[in-house]
Amino acid sequence: MRTLLIDTSTEILLVILAEEQATPEGVKPVILSLRYTKTGLNHAQRILEDLEALLEETETAPEQLTGIGCSLGPGSFTGLRIGLCTAKGLAEGWKIPLFGLDSLRAMAEVAALVQPTANYFLPVIDARKGRFYGQIFQKNTEGQLLPTSSPLDLLPSEYLRWQKENLVLCGYQPQLLQERLVEQQKWPTNWAIWRDSPEGQGVSWAKTLVHQLSSQESLSPWSGPKYLRPSEAEEAKT
Repeated sequence: MRTLLIDTSTEILLVILAEEQATPEGVKPVILSLRYTKTGLNHAQRILEDLEALLEETETAPEQLTGIGCSLGPGSFTGLRIGLCTAKGLAEGWKIPLFGLDSLRAMAEVAALVQPTANYFLPVIDARKGRFYGQIFQKNTEGQLLPTSSPLDLLPSEYLRWQKENLVLCGYQPQLLQERLVEQQKWPTNWAIWRDSPEGQGVSWAKTLVHQLSSQESLSPWSGPKYLRPSEAEEAKT
């Protein structure tokens, strides 16, 4: 099972070719090729080039692919549209299913792997305008992450309502939220922060995104990104 994965929810363009392979421990995702590029949200200039390079590097023909996974958000309005439109076009052209992926959950799952003693995880994405997208996850007794909030679009101080012990701030650029709270002298001393290197984070995200595919239903052609607030263009119309 070879799958293309696309994450355009942040200013990092992440494109991955992964394959599920049988091992003595069971079926596990293997990253065949990965590109992790900081485009500054200009994903349209690189996404097709990077996807083509992945297929060439691994000598993969489109008919060998069994699906495409694409992040649905929350995240950059433009980035999400570019990623989903690209994924829809390829899935339609190659006649393979398209799956939606949850970047916030993937970020939390990555942090949970390296922070096994933590109970709560708060993955965040810079939402601009001084706000952050985030979601609270709690680890149950079986080690599974369960959402205890819906995806959020909040000011830094509004996240302080979750004064949890063993909470790990994680995700893409979690230090930005930490910096805002420190500036306001509101950083909770019982919070921890974790951020992997970009390369390591890319590999970790890829593995968790591949695992997400096993429980996802394919998207319809009319599915759209998960926006938490109107875009600037939509706000201008009101």
